[in-house]
Amino acid sequence: MAELLIDLSVIKLEHGHIAPEVFHYLSLSLLSFFMVELSGKLFVFRLEFFYHMFEVFDAVVVVVSFVLDIVFIFHEDAFDGMGLLILLRLWRVARIVNGILVSVKTRADQKIHKLKESYDHLVERATELQKHNDELVGV
Repeated sequence: MAELLIDLSVIKLEHGHIAPEVFHYLSLSLLSFFMVELSGKLFVFRLEFFYHMFEVFDAVVVVVSFVLDIVFIFHEDAFDGMGLLILLRLWRVARIVNGILVSVKTRADQKIHKLKESYDHLVERATELQKHNDELVGV
């Protein structure tokens, strides 16, 4: 986010400040992680990967971002696609937030499933005890 704010000139820094470079390399390391993740997905899912359009779009964004970031390191002054780079960074932020939300939702769904199983078991047990109680009262 900090790199994005610097790129959008929301955060103004002096020329030659080290922060943009540090954030750029942090971004590049995060992109490297995404590239490893993408390689793993391609290895595991193989051709099935290409049936999920969101995953394919995300893969294109990651690869293009990675290539542009590498180009930007070596040709910082000659690179005029800053708008595209900013857009791709926004997508990466959205991707990270989406990943967090999916993770939280998955955990919540698992908890709800366990609670439903416990509830069903308790209802079954209460029904058995009620029948047993009715038999004892009827005797």
